[in-house]
Amino acid sequence: MRKHYIQYLLNEEGQAVQNASVTITAELSGSSSSAEYFTAEDGSNTSTDALLTDVNGKFEFWIGDKNESVGYAPGTKFDIAWTGAGINDNTLSGVDILPDKTLFSTTLTTWIPSGNKFYNKINHGLNRRYPMIYCYDTDTDLMVDPRWIITESNNEITIYFDNDGRNIEAVILG
Repeated sequence: MRKHYIQYLLNEEGQAVQNASVTITAELSGSSSSAEYFTAEDGSNTSTDALLTDVNGKFEFWIGDKNESVGYAPGTKFDIAWTGAGINDNTLSGVDILPDKTLFSTTLTTWIPSGNKFYNKINHGLNRRYPMIYCYDTDTDLMVDPRWIITESNNEITIYFDNDGRNIEAVILG
């Protein structure tokens, strides 16, 4: 099974950074080496090359688990580093893409009206481990903050927006 990793790179003004170079390394047996990742959810295309962010500042890849032809054991940690014009070089170290337990991932593009607000409920099943939520306005090409994120229970949250939500895409990862 493949685990999907997606991230948006933004500059200090919240604008997408296009053509930033992103490298992925795996921490194996105390040393780091270029990680081999899948370029799509399905198929056999893999790479160890640097990724480039798209016009929206997005990059994504899939890491295979131990059952894939190119896969990693649960708990393998990855470093994700980027460099590019308009942003500070940075590295996320020890990213747990293949945890020992199943996580939650979804993308929302449809919102439910309620008065002058729009919302969507997400049952994430993470039991008090709350997901990361990225919201993106597809018209302005900017990241946006929801009006509210309400914890409904240990496993459910509700995301609210003041506008109609029609141009908002939310990516929820846990």
